[in-house]
Amino acid sequence: MLYQRQLQYFQEALKSGRLSHAYCLVGPEGTGKLSLAQEWIELLNELNSEERDVNFSNGHPDIFVIKPVIEEKKGKIRKKDISLEQVQDGLEKISFFPYQAKYQIILIEEAERLTIKAANSLLKLIEEPTEKVKIFILSHNEEKILPTIRSRCQIIRLAPESEDKIRDYLQKKYSTETKAEIDAVIAISDGKVEKAEQYLNDRELREKMEEMRADFATALRGGKLTGFKLAEELGSNRTECLLMLDEAVSYLRKLLLNLISKEEQVRVIRKVYTILERAVLLRHQIATTNVNQRLQLENFFAQI
Repeated sequence: MLYQRQLQYFQEALKSGRLSHAYCLVGPEGTGKLSLAQEWIELLNELNSEERDVNFSNGHPDIFVIKPVIEEKKGKIRKKDISLEQVQDGLEKISFFPYQAKYQIILIEEAERLTIKAANSLLKLIEEPTEKVKIFILSHNEEKILPTIRSRCQIIRLAPESEDKIRDYLQKKYSTETKAEIDAVIAISDGKVEKAEQYLNDRELREKMEEMRADFATALRGGKLTGFKLAEELGSNRTECLLMLDEAVSYLRKLLLNLISKEEQVRVIRKVYTILERAVLLRHQIATTNVNQRLQLENFFAQI
């Protein structure tokens, strides 16, 4: 079972009556924060895990999920920040007693995308907790959550799991999948269980990511035309651009570790490390600012 220590911690808190009113689960994207929070909430309210999809798509009267809205505008797909109105809507819904469950739940995904007004509205609830409400805040970037919110939550940090643990988990959950299929998705998932499940359930996405990784490897070996083609294809789609850069960073990290283990020449190691640094910086710029994606990608590949 994944994150056994964190699950055991919550079970003990539940049994002893020492539950926090607010939990903040933080860790890299894809590490299973949502799955763990859902499992905790199911334990808390004695819910059937087989009804998870319904319960956490605002189909349960006592569970309110708040997350960024995805919109398409002028051919570009982007996530909007979580607005004050979204948080206020959730707060309004918990102004009554629970309908079915023991606790009312507010579950906030990608909480780093809360606007300042939305975060301050949430802070008021956290500062004045009610006995029948539990709050679960999920974030890929702990530092972007208001310090006043973080300080009032029980922080649970998740790191990527080992390949062996993910393999065991996937083999039990997806018993009809072959070992080869499971090994293939693990190889490109970087210890991130949600990412592995996504690739296992969406072969088209997995093939696209494998193609992107192969194209990046070609560009890294000097195939600038391949790099410029990637820049052209991804220049107007931030979501896919960030996915490609995630794959690039993962590929470079593995390559760097492999070079170090083989005691490759320092010059080669330094070059790969420099490219890795630039890839991480580029991903951050595209994720947090309105830079010209295509131009930035072209500059990146031109300097490899």
